[in-house]
Amino acid sequence: MRYPMNMKKNMKKILLLSTSLCFLAGCGGGSPQKDETPVPPSATIRKLAKRISPPAVDGDRIIVGTSDKAILILDTALETLKTIPLGDVNPNTEPFILDDWIFVADARGTVVGIRDGEKIWETQLDGRINGGVVAARVGERLLVYAGSYSGNFYILDGFDGSEAAKTEVSGYINSRPALVLQQQLALVSDCGGQLAMLDMANGQLRRTAEVDDHLPWSPLIVGDTAYVVSHAGAIHAIDLTTAETSVFAKIDESKFIGTPTVHGEMLYAVAEQGNIYAYNRENRELHAEAVFPEEPLSPMIIGDSLLIFSERGGGAAYALSDLHLRWQIDNRIEYQAPPLAFQGGFLITDADGNLYFFK
Repeated sequence: MRYPMNMKKNMKKILLLSTSLCFLAGCGGGSPQKDETPVPPSATIRKLAKRISPPAVDGDRIIVGTSDKAILILDTALETLKTIPLGDVNPNTEPFILDDWIFVADARGTVVGIRDGEKIWETQLDGRINGGVVAARVGERLLVYAGSYSGNFYILDGFDGSEAAKTEVSGYINSRPALVLQQQLALVSDCGGQLAMLDMANGQLRRTAEVDDHLPWSPLIVGDTAYVVSHAGAIHAIDLTTAETSVFAKIDESKFIGTPTVHGEMLYAVAEQGNIYAYNRENRELHAEAVFPEEPLSPMIIGDSLLIFSERGGGAAYALSDLHLRWQIDNRIEYQAPPLAFQGGFLITDADGNLYFFK
């Protein structure tokens, strides 16, 4: 389903028809089941630019980068509160918010620091940044972490953008670093097949874990364990204190893709052919399985549902308890990134620069 571009004020409230949003009772297969928290069949849509980044949220504000080389700050009605020009920087990664700072990167490898609605600094790295940046306070320091496609891990001073550390890893970096604050570790998945564990303060390599193939996606951190999906299609469990690695799950008929997610003792993962899996993390046994009709984006838990969307169009929500289908959107919208929880609903973007707020 394509929506008209000449929306009044670029805004529109739409009702998804019953042919687009089906609850289990009307989607075929199985008997009707009662859902306590079905998603209302409505969304607010705003066309922001030709292309936009995945959004970030800060309380009741939405922060998103646009192909107009700016950061937009929006309210819950998707109205623009502030536009922050970025010069020649075209932010295409999810912004990262820490206190009164916003950090964002573009595909050319430029990192920008924004404070109080004004661009403060920009720093050019040696390769494009596909996964975006993260930031943390380490003592009195404000540090920004980024991995480049050239295979270097950077720590930047968050106040002025100067380089604080640079560490070469075993392959190019295609995803956002993950931070383990309790151990002061920055975890970097690289395409040399290693998960590098680096000191958050100085970037020194503490230990590495090797897997069977390169690691295109960010790790999921649960306590002292990192779960990573390799390009070969297996989920690996890595002990962060010893770097000991084991295969958590593998499927013969397909490959796992994306970053898994977790709720309680259950780990949820998706495969490239659309299968959805729920595993018990303690005994690693398969608890439930469902099928999504397209190659999915990474799964996301919002409330008590597992949301799955696809770049090829469509989305669905599954109950965390047993993965029964709660609702399904059947359209041809090319969703760009997994949904993001916001104000009792969720945000999602598409490849045409539209931002959707389902609630």
